[in-house]
Amino acid sequence: MRQTSLFLGHNKNVYNRNSTFLTSQAKNSDTDLNDVNIRKQYLRLRSSLLASRYGANLVDSRSIGSHASRMNSISESADSFADWTRRNTTLAVNQILIDDIPETNLTTFSTSSLSNVSMASRALAMGRSLEETYAFSGVHHIFDHHKGSVTRVQFAPNDRSLLATCGRDGILAICQVLPTPATIIYRLKGHTAAINDMQWSSINDLLVTASSDSSIRIWQISNGKCMRVIESKDGVENLCCCFHPSNNNFIAVGNNQGILQIFNVSTGKALKNCVIKCYGRSMCVAFDETGSILWTGDSRGNILAATFDMTTGKLHSCKRVFSNSNGSVTSLSFRYRSTRDGREGYVLANVIPNLLFLFKVVGASGKLIVRKRFPIRQKSLSLHSSFCPIVSQRQGFCVVSGSEDMCVYLYDVDREVRTLINKLQGHCSVVFDASFNTDESLLASCDQQGLVIVWQRDSR
Repeated sequence: MRQTSLFLGHNKNVYNRNSTFLTSQAKNSDTDLNDVNIRKQYLRLRSSLLASRYGANLVDSRSIGSHASRMNSISESADSFADWTRRNTTLAVNQILIDDIPETNLTTFSTSSLSNVSMASRALAMGRSLEETYAFSGVHHIFDHHKGSVTRVQFAPNDRSLLATCGRDGILAICQVLPTPATIIYRLKGHTAAINDMQWSSINDLLVTASSDSSIRIWQISNGKCMRVIESKDGVENLCCCFHPSNNNFIAVGNNQGILQIFNVSTGKALKNCVIKCYGRSMCVAFDETGSILWTGDSRGNILAATFDMTTGKLHSCKRVFSNSNGSVTSLSFRYRSTRDGREGYVLANVIPNLLFLFKVVGASGKLIVRKRFPIRQKSLSLHSSFCPIVSQRQGFCVVSGSEDMCVYLYDVDREVRTLINKLQGHCSVVFDASFNTDESLLASCDQQGLVIVWQRDSR
């Protein structure tokens, strides 16, 4: 296993000693850590240490300073986007019938390997190993624009340069990381409590955010405006959200009451009786690529699947497809993969305690079969993972996850042994999320201290 610890020995010891020193100083001093000058000094030291560890010159890599000065340049730096056209769809909605859900786990663990990609796809890898493919040359940029934990970080699905971050400070930020220097385009305020989840629309024009302030907000990226606020009852904390992949007029939202609903963005109304009731809090949600299958994970270790008919707005056949009584399911993501046997669907899930599961989707009902599981330090916090975007141009099928041990992990799910292909060490607190951009040239990760590190992949 090759880790991206490019300089062992002296540099590694210096990095670890200084990282520990900075963390202990923050905990033990009475200094105001929100002071801009102190945070600037901290980021300079941090960047220097990362440069020493990863061998990169971090030129203009810090996004610290006056938020007011950033906002003055928003209108000049924002890219133009196509205006969003509302879809007014008339839906015939009926009450969903929830099937009797068995109390036993429907799946068993299998150690059988996944099918390899085609020989033509292997040729595109140009003979590089996965360790070489996912080697990193250094840190591209460090953002420090959030006060408190950054809960999610996501690149836009069709734009390699556009990055969104959200956090417990209730701020949604849109950043442009290419070309250099990276800039913050928008810092969007509206939520009055933590933002727990967010997702881009399929064509990058909208973002949906779910917050503990009992609201869902839809943001238009072309002008940085909130175009829709969906309010819930007092005491409801919205924990997860996602767009329908084929029709961004639908969003699925899960909350701390164990309810997952589908809303019409144009009207701001929930589809009547289109509800999934979970065993615990609805922690995460994902559609398949077509939007015909919906999964949600809850705080009691269950994954529920239902089929969604977009033309009628009806959910059907909700069943439990996975159960782990030890803890929460905190993240779900879906990806199709082309193999010699055809297209196969996979679901990636973070499950407390300490596991990252890969499931194969079987049939049109959303049934899941465990194919692999990987160790991830996750005892109690909501961590997230994702598939690497390019899944058909090389041998191997890779995933990336944050961890409570302050590292970012990359695994190859095709391997039976030595599955860990890289481990990035640069954060000084829990890493909540990690996400590649579309061409995998950059990887962004976010942590509990409010930092977002954008890693530069080695292109040699």
